[in-house]
Amino acid sequence: NVFICILDNLPGEHHADFLEKFNSYPHDLDLIKFLNEKTGSDIEKIIRDRMISLEKEILKEIRGK
Repeated sequence: NVFICILDNLPGEHHADFLEKFNSYPHDLDLIKFLNEKTGSDIEKIIRDRMISLEKEILKEIRGK
């Protein structure tokens, strides 16, 4: 879900570059800077919001059954 969120917000022309950087240095905090620059948004907030939404969906499914 996190990768889908990132790739949905990252313009397609930057996907390969991001994936190469992530593959080489997955713990590099400069990846966040790269994503913020290329998306023009706060990618951490976007990911956090998506994860909150996903958490609510999962809890709703669990409680509904």
